[in-house]
Amino acid sequence: MKRLEELRRFVTKDSLGMEVAPYFNPVVPKSEGYNCLVLDVFDTETLRKHAEDDPNIVSERYNRIEDVDVVSDASRLKEVIAEKDLTGKLNYIVSSHNFEHLPDPISFLQGCSVGLVPGGVLAMAVPDGRACFDHFRMPTRLSAWLGAYHRGVTQPTPETIFDFRANVSDYLAENGEMTSFSIE
Repeated sequence: MKRLEELRRFVTKDSLGMEVAPYFNPVVPKSEGYNCLVLDVFDTETLRKHAEDDPNIVSERYNRIEDVDVVSDASRLKEVIAEKDLTGKLNYIVSSHNFEHLPDPISFLQGCSVGLVPGGVLAMAVPDGRACFDHFRMPTRLSAWLGAYHRGVTQPTPETIFDFRANVSDYLAENGEMTSFSIE
């Protein structure tokens, strides 16, 4: 089954859902009739500016950037759900290629649990670390997730940022010029 078909398997256009940080590659685009709220750490204007400034994003993708309904870190999803009166009202939550970037995945999963209707679906795409720029990273340990959760971490730690930058250096040294993602 193709990626989009799998992520949309339990999604209907008339059911209310939320997509987390789709940027220029939405799974359930509003332009195709999906009744979907978009959550991102940046507002729509900022996302479009970032896309315009990134030489690796072709201009045709700018128009695919969804209007952001909720500006927030996905790790704060439980609070957002309460603030927006969405407790138990979402039929689906789609998270494609952002779970691995969350500073506190446990809080995100708790927020999904609070927001979804009974029987609601969390559809996620998480990259295979063996085949992407995270190849050189050490796997995250459960103790790191628990630590982030108990400390209420909302931003990547200095250690995480260092690890990312050091691994990008390894990638550049091994394979020449990087073209698929930005280190800025």
